[in-house]
Amino acid sequence: MTSTSASPGLAFLQAASSAMPSTLGDRATIAAMNEALSFAIRCKMRFVKTDLLELLRLRRQTCVGVFRPDSEHFYSGACAAGGTFAGAWEKHFGLKPWIAPEVLEARSPDVLANNRVGPGLAVLIDSKVDEDLATFRGKQIWWCTSFDDSEMILCRYHCDPHDTPLVARGKPARRMTLNRSQWEKLFDTPVSTAP
Repeated sequence: MTSTSASPGLAFLQAASSAMPSTLGDRATIAAMNEALSFAIRCKMRFVKTDLLELLRLRRQTCVGVFRPDSEHFYSGACAAGGTFAGAWEKHFGLKPWIAPEVLEARSPDVLANNRVGPGLAVLIDSKVDEDLATFRGKQIWWCTSFDDSEMILCRYHCDPHDTPLVARGKPARRMTLNRSQWEKLFDTPVSTAP
């Protein structure tokens, strides 16, 4: 893909990489590239589904840091922000998105409706409330800890009455592994697919 045909998100990252002088050093360059991709994701810059192959050419790994555009960290950020990066990430890894009716980002009380789920994000589930486990708006909070195309692992955590339930702390108190059909049955209403 040439720079004239690159998507806006890819062009932004390529320009950021090219703009940094070699004298800047690995640590600063890697930090800047991580922040540039996070910024592009938060701003919902457009990425096309084939961009991850090009972005991987910008990957860096040294003793002082790493820049991996295919990291789950960026995928989870894209799930929370919306936009097109999550779709490009899924295409690269050959995954279908996991969609839930109500999703939470850590430390944010804003519920994301019919949203993708990735590691570090939580789903709200209607069920009986366990007094000592985290709840939000009368629903159980289950945090995604890992996933692949066939299974999603969700965990619940204890919540001290003086702490926010919007952060997973300590060891999981409950854990469940769900396949795709179990995932669909978990929610009262069918979940639409994300673009």
